[in-house]
Amino acid sequence: MSSFRDSSFCDSSFCDSDKFMFVLSTDGHLLPVHYRELGEKNDNLYTKNVSWADVAINNVQLEQTFFYEDEISHILHTNQHTTNEVRVNTLINERHNIQPPVKECTYQKTQKWMNRLEKMDKQTMTLPQAKRRKKGPTRYTVKPKTDVQISKDHRSNYIFNELIDTNE
Repeated sequence: MSSFRDSSFCDSSFCDSDKFMFVLSTDGHLLPVHYRELGEKNDNLYTKNVSWADVAINNVQLEQTFFYEDEISHILHTNQHTTNEVRVNTLINERHNIQPPVKECTYQKTQKWMNRLEKMDKQTMTLPQAKRRKKGPTRYTVKPKTDVQISKDHRSNYIFNELIDTNE
């Protein structure tokens, strides 16, 4: 098959004429094929501005495109009108949910949960009740000062008192 682009075959009213080219078949007929300007390949890849659809459709015969469009519409039409036929769904990479068998709870585990439930308050708790401090050992509200911090405080108090002390 040899290919050539000839503007005499493209009608001026045909808006996508730059996206097709005519190829000579083995029997001497001209066949229209999709044509996209892809550019040069760099490491077996086209540049980033070339879409995958352009690469896929390049050099595909127009007759084959029409055939597949008709096939798709036929399949969609037959799927809409099937009523009593059984459909078989094929799942690719189907994952079966295999769950381990549930073991029955032993007496010790159930007793442990029953003890926890008994310890919980049975009354509903409001926000102020939840914020109240629970009974427990007394804790320091702040961290106790070290000897170094205490001596620094005494020194800073002494210096401050000297500054504000007025001599008469």
